[in-house]
Amino acid sequence: MFMSRFVAFISFLSIGSCYLAHAARGQASLLLGRQNIDDVIHSPDTDENTRKKLEHVLAVRSWAHDKLGLSTNSFKKFTKLDRRAVAWNVSASRELRFEPHTWWFPIIGTVPYLGFFEESKANAEADKLRREGWEAIVTEVAGYSTLGWFEDPLVSPQLEYSEWGLTRLVIHECTHATVWLPGSVDFNESFASFVELEGAMTYVRDKYGVESEEYKKRILQEEESSRVRFLFHKLAQSLNTIYESNATDEEKRNRKRETIAAFRTTLLSKIPEFKAVNMRAVAERDLNNAHMLSFLRYESGEEYFRDQFKECNAQWPCFLDRMKSLKKEPSGWKTSRKVPDSGQ
Repeated sequence: MFMSRFVAFISFLSIGSCYLAHAARGQASLLLGRQNIDDVIHSPDTDENTRKKLEHVLAVRSWAHDKLGLSTNSFKKFTKLDRRAVAWNVSASRELRFEPHTWWFPIIGTVPYLGFFEESKANAEADKLRREGWEAIVTEVAGYSTLGWFEDPLVSPQLEYSEWGLTRLVIHECTHATVWLPGSVDFNESFASFVELEGAMTYVRDKYGVESEEYKKRILQEEESSRVRFLFHKLAQSLNTIYESNATDEEKRNRKRETIAAFRTTLLSKIPEFKAVNMRAVAERDLNNAHMLSFLRYESGEEYFRDQFKECNAQWPCFLDRMKSLKKEPSGWKTSRKVPDSGQ
């Protein structure tokens, strides 16, 4: 439903020397271990499945540049890692209000997550935040970006994604390298999510045709995903109403538990209606305020972005130029959903 990502930059001095050393080592391992994707594709040691996926990444990258006008400085190279994820993100929220814990970085500004290249370090940071009273989560990073500062490689854990997943990943990360509004993570992630989905659907249509089973499959999947997103937005609204009420903290905790339990029941009751989305898996997810803010970070402002795209007559150069011209978040870009602000 949403991806977790690690937006990296070398100058992590504001976090402290230990984190700086850890981040620098992790960044160096990604960059120094890079190989040209073309070389990996043509290597006799490369298996057929890996070769096909790497060829697909290059094809999407070229298409995203030519069709959408995205920056494609990334995904020319490949790095093999000895771990199951690119990195791990820690994010946190207050228990009884949608207020994220934030960190500040040079260039990219304030962000509501902190990335680690070692899972144990991420878990230690999350435990520290929990001891301080935050609701904290650790999520595997799907996308990794230095916002165009370096040639970001494709990394081996990402080869576990399907063709559809790789298509979305490449478009999303190329969007970040094209447009990034400092200090506005919610806007950046939601914008990239819009371009990712709109672009990926266009790619599938161009490649397979509108009558193809693949295109019809993705249409159904997105229709169902949109329904799930709507339910999560309603949950966020309900929880925010509780948090803003005059009830005592204990009353708010009880109502929060009851609301989340009722939400799970609703999801489970809808299992027969869904064919493309695994609603049981959705219902079984842990849910706290940190999870909800992560969802809102990637799934807000859809109507705003769609309206802007329509005003450009669905022309990508016009749409991207509009986003590049922004100096700050547009006023009211989230309000069509009437969801709580996730703090950015």
